[in-house]
Amino acid sequence: MAVFNKYSHNCSRLDWAVLINGSISLYYKDEILNKDLEWLKRNYYQEILMDFSQICSEKEFHRTIKKMLNFPAYYGENMSALSDCLLYNLNVPDEGGLVIVLKKFHILYEANKSLAHEILERLDEASRRHLLSGERLITFVQSDLPQLSINLIGGYKVMWNRDEFIDSERVAE
Repeated sequence: MAVFNKYSHNCSRLDWAVLINGSISLYYKDEILNKDLEWLKRNYYQEILMDFSQICSEKEFHRTIKKMLNFPAYYGENMSALSDCLLYNLNVPDEGGLVIVLKKFHILYEANKSLAHEILERLDEASRRHLLSGERLITFVQSDLPQLSINLIGGYKVMWNRDEFIDSERVAE
């Protein structure tokens, strides 16, 4: 079954606006992030929140994601195992989808860009694979750095959300 109906006005849908540019959207202001999360909830998305103010190492990341996503006990706590579990052990609801929110992701990104990039690559790859079976997996990345720029993920530039797309929209009030 198709993820979206080609005859409807998908461009007004938040999930379509994210997925047309990859599967990851950047956020700066909490009120905009929360507004978009409310839209997803109203459209039957489940939310998983990871706070990177508490995650400073790859070991802590794997321990946290294993618990939050209910990965099996045999999860190998490495990037290859992450890819496998995101594909085969992740429960993405048939109606709506799943949004993984990475709060304060800039903390990890500044400490270990390579690890941060690899995490986003694995999440984006999982999203593309889930889309093949009609499941929507989206990642929201929240940063306290309004000028955060992430290298290409899955061949796409990671874009700021549609309310903060213009740099001036990410100025603290």
